[in-house]
Amino acid sequence: MTEETISNQDLLDLERSLRLKLHPVQPDQNFVSCLRKQLEQASNHDAEHRLAMSFLTIALGLVAGLVIFLLGQILFRSKKKVGSQPN
Repeated sequence: MTEETISNQDLLDLERSLRLKLHPVQPDQNFVSCLRKQLEQASNHDAEHRLAMSFLTIALGLVAGLVIFLLGQILFRSKKKVGSQPN
């Protein structure tokens, strides 16, 4: 089996031919920059949203823990008062 070698000039000719036939798209740079900015802002927004949800979850957990603790204190004190009263 023989290997065919392609010269650099052949590759350049092929590239020129494809460029002429396919007419590559040149996107509007304003559109590209606006799209890039929107994508960057969306990723920042997602990160901020995840952080806010994490803080909210932690805060709700702390409040729930405090409520359970206070209810336990109230129940403990009420049972202590009932147990210390003479019959």
